[in-house]
Amino acid sequence: MARKREIIAPHGAISKIAKDTGFSVPTVRYALRGVTNNGNADVIRKRAIEIYGCVYARG
Repeated sequence: MARKREIIAPHGAISKIAKDTGFSVPTVRYALRGVTNNGNADVIRKRAIEIYGCVYARG
């Protein structure tokens, strides 16, 4: 399966997303990198874009 596009998070956003969603920091990191592709990763990616000002990486 192909990786999803990477999402770039501002400084400190990953730990805030982890606390907000209840997932661990490595889980959030892998979801934003596009390594994991499941329902949890979709929730994390959606919240990162909508609430925390994260953006898609070029490419």
